[in-house]
Amino acid sequence: MPTLLTQPSIIPPVETKPKLIGEYAGHVATNNEAVSIARIVCHPG
Repeated sequence: MPTLLTQPSIIPPVETKPKLIGEYAGHVATNNEAVSIARIVCHPG
């Protein structure tokens, strides 16, 4: 049965450049490695 997520799970970046990774479905958010749906926001430069 699908579960409604009200907000993404925030994944800290590995690199030193700042970026925001919000995962809606995948290993961190739903403990499922078969699919990954995430939004990545990177700063210009």
